Amino acid sequence: MGLKIGLKAGKRANPIRDLTTKEQVLQVYRNFSGVCCDYEYKKGIADNREPDVSEALDYINKKFVFKVPTDTEEILGYIDGCYKPFKCEIKHNLEELYGDNLKRYFVDEVLAHIQRANYIDRSEINKFTNKIPIKNGLFNLLTREIEPFDPEQISLAIVRKSSFKPS
Repeated sequence: MGLKIGLKAGKRANPIRDLTTKEQVLQVYRNFSGVCCDYEYKKGIADNREPDVSEALDYINKKFVFKVPTDTEEILGYIDGCYKPFKCEIKHNLEELYGDNLKRYFVDEVLAHIQRANYIDRSEINKFTNKIPIKNGLFNLLTREIEPFDPEQISLAIVRKSSFKPS
C-alpha cells in the first residue's frame, strides 16, 4: 500500500499538508529518514517507569560533572569547557527519563542529593594561574600553547570570541 502525494490545482506540492492521519505522517517520516519518529512510543516507555532516586542519580552523574559553591549552593554543570547553571538541564533530563510520573518532590530530592555530593569552596573557582579559558581550550601564558579543557580546572567563563591557532 503506497502513499500517493500529488499536486492540487494551482498549489505547490506540500506532502505533509496533504496527509490526513497520524499514521500517514509517520509513514512519510519513516520513508524519508529511515527511522521511526513515533513520539508516542518513546513517551509510553517513560510513562511506565516509576521514579527511583538512585537510578536517576546514576543516570545524571554519568552524563554530567557538577560543582556546587558553598556560598550560593547553585548547581553548576560542566559543558563546553566551563561550568554553567544547570538546574534546568537536570530537570529536563529527569522529565525525559520519567515523563508524567515525575513529581516535584522527587525532582527536589534529586537536586538536593546532587548539591550535597558536589560542594566546593568558592576559592576553588578560577584558581588556575597563567591560563586563560578561551574558545578552543586553556591558553597557557607561559608556554603559549593550548591545553585541553579539564573539568577539575573550574572556570565559570570563557572568552568566547578568542581562539588560538598555533603557527
